[in-house]
Amino acid sequence: MNGDVLTTLDYNALIERHRAEGAHATIALAQREVRIDYGVVVPSDTGFLAQYVEKPVTPYLVSMGINVISRECLPYIPAGQPFDIPQLMMALLKDGKRVYCYRSDCYWQDIGRFDDYQRASQDFTEAPSRFLPQD
Repeated sequence: MNGDVLTTLDYNALIERHRAEGAHATIALAQREVRIDYGVVVPSDTGFLAQYVEKPVTPYLVSMGINVISRECLPYIPAGQPFDIPQLMMALLKDGKRVYCYRSDCYWQDIGRFDDYQRASQDFTEAPSRFLPQD
């Protein structure tokens, strides 16, 4: 997993699902939205209005940077050169291996961007018990 995430993901459920699906690899997914603060205009080929969408919101499923990878994937990773998770997942897919996409509605914040870090810091400060294991 990436080291710059704050999450309440149930890792046991993720691993159990990975095993149940017989996957070679599993990617944990979160829902995100891209908001456009303007009216989006699509003109036709002749220059006339074809579509007008006021402040659209487009949903996406994004990688949480949390993955489960089976030992069978090790031969796909070349020695001595950079090779990232997207490259691994695509190599597995190209070879017909099962890559499962695990959707979760847990709390997840990638804190690699300053705005997201501030949000995660605030969320953690307001409710630390949400993120820390309970005895």
